[in-house]
Order: sequence, then C-alpha cells, then structure tokens
Amino acid sequence: MLETRFKDREFLSRYHLDIKLLNNYDFQVKDVIPVRKVYILETNKGNKVLKKLDYSFHRLSFIDSVMEYMKKNDFKKGISFEKNKNGDIYTQWRESTYVVMDLVDGRECEFNNPIEVSLAVKALAKMHVSSRDFSTGQWEDYSKVGKVIEEGEKNLGELDYFKKLALTFENRSNFDEIFLTYVDKFISHMAKGISILKRSQYHELCREEEKISLCHHDLAYHNILVYNEEISFIDFDYAAMDLRISDVCNLINKITKGFAYDFEKLKDILEEYNKVTPIDSREFMVLYGMLWIPQGFHSLVKDYYLKRKLWSEESFVYKLKNKVGNLPEKEDMLKTFKSHYKIS
Repeated sequence: MLETRFKDREFLSRYHLDIKLLNNYDFQVKDVIPVRKVYILETNKGNKVLKKLDYSFHRLSFIDSVMEYMKKNDFKKGISFEKNKNGDIYTQWRESTYVVMDLVDGRECEFNNPIEVSLAVKALAKMHVSSRDFSTGQWEDYSKVGKVIEEGEKNLGELDYFKKLALTFENRSNFDEIFLTYVDKFISHMAKGISILKRSQYHELCREEEKISLCHHDLAYHNILVYNEEISFIDFDYAAMDLRISDVCNLINKITKGFAYDFEKLKDILEEYNKVTPIDSREFMVLYGMLWIPQGFHSLVKDYYLKRKLWSEESFVYKLKNKVGNLPEKEDMLKTFKSHYKIS
C-alpha cells in the first residue's frame, strides 16, 4: 500500500482547492474528503466527486458521449458528469480542468469472492453490448481497433532498448538488477504473443462491428463497485473503442494474478461472459495471444527509465517484484488455455 499512498498524495497535491472553484456549481459544500486521486464533496444535494483531469477536454467529451450512448442502450452503471452553472461538464480553474460527478454508491469489488467476480464479468459483457455501433467518427484518437500488433512490436523494441541501456550502467540499482534478470523472459513472451496475433484472425475481427465495444482498459478492483448485487464501473480515463476481447484480457490478468494464475479462475470468467454474449473461437485465439503480452511489465519499465512517474525507488522495486512473480504459473495457465480451447 506504500506506493499507492505516495502516488495518490503526489497527485492530490496538484489540486487547487478553493471555494471559488466550488462556487461554479449549484450546490453547497459541507465537507471535502480526499480519497485516492479525487475528493469527495459532501453537499446539500448528495455526495459528489471532484476530479482534476490529467487528460484533454477532447478525451473528456469522448467519455461523456459514449456514457450517454450506453445510457440510451439501457446501461446506466457508468459515470455521469455534473454540469456547472454555465452548462458545461468541466470547469477551468487556475490553468487546470476539473469535473464533478455524482458519487457512485458501493464498495470495491473483492476478486476473491466468486459471486462478485461473476457479477462484474456479466456487467462488463452488458457494457460491451450497450456500446456496440458507437460512432467513432470524431473520436478516432480514442480507438485502438487494429493497433495491438503494431503497438506490441513497438513495445518489444522498447524493452530491448531499456535492456541495452541498463547493461551500460556501472552502478546498477536494485530495479536494474531485477529487470535484467527477467527481461529476456518477458521479451520472449511479448514476441510469442505478437506471433500468435499475426497468425490469428485479429484483423478480420477488427472489421466486425459486433466485436468492437467501449473497453475500460483498467479493470482493477477499485474501479468496480458493488452495491446491492449490482455492479458499477468508474474511472474511464484509459477507455477506448477496441475489440471487446481486449477488456476481457485485462480483467483476466487483474483477477488471475491474485490466484497464482489459476486456469480455473480464467475459465470461470469466460463462462460467465458467455452467458451474456458468446465469445467465438477466433476471439479465443486473439485472447490467447494478448495474454502472452506483458503490457504491465513494459509500462512499469518505461515509467522507470523515462522517469514518467515520481515514485520512489522502493515503490518501483515493489511493483516490479509483483510483475515478475509467478511467471511459471502464468506459463502453465496459458499452456492449459491452449489445450482446453484447442488453439492451433
């Protein structure tokens, strides 16, 4: 939890809290409480969430548009932005952009609870169905359809670059040593995933509208809330239009890592998803390829060597150790996946 608290504290320090900011809204604030990377506002019109954006207004407009689209298709378990007194869903204050949302009731999903996992998977499938046929015309910047192979090859080259960089260091950090111990294994995994995707019908699926949905892309337990056996999703900062199987891959990785990559957990997720909308054999092969790609490992390593995050060395090492743990178990899970789903 140390690295999480540091990250949140560092982000919250960028807020410019002022009564003048809050006066832009048609409610009276009684109290302000920091939670993770946002502030909870206790108001006379219920509890709200104040969030400072670290992305563009254009992305905000995309998120708002797709949320409204899904509501029209009877999916109301996302987020909604409160308009200020000018009728805007954002407020500019001291060179920063803020949004206010109604606080979503619920507690964080417990991935060790099979009932809650089942509810979350089914809700994700319903979200995917509700966002089909959303027009990406003006939102092309937020579509990842057809880009996974190209992105994987770029990331593969970056891992090789960071490896060569770390090898030049005379005084290596603990992070460097752990990274160099495992990087070849992760490079092998990424190359294998790319090869599988190239053999799959990935590009064919990208031309089929019913396979494309809004993907959350950050399905951590704290972004999935449970209330009265209903699921809500929050924090769509990384959302994009993509093959729905990409989101399924994201959720599988988030859940199975907590169970030493138990194949039965993976199988349960797919069975629950299939109860809402079936996954076909082509998607299984694409999923197999995606599961080999160590996206989290690459992102963490890039953050470290390009200094994209202000985390401490201790925090980076803690995260890296989590990424490299249970590698044999994940390989075993994928071996069983290939056999069970008859991947050629």
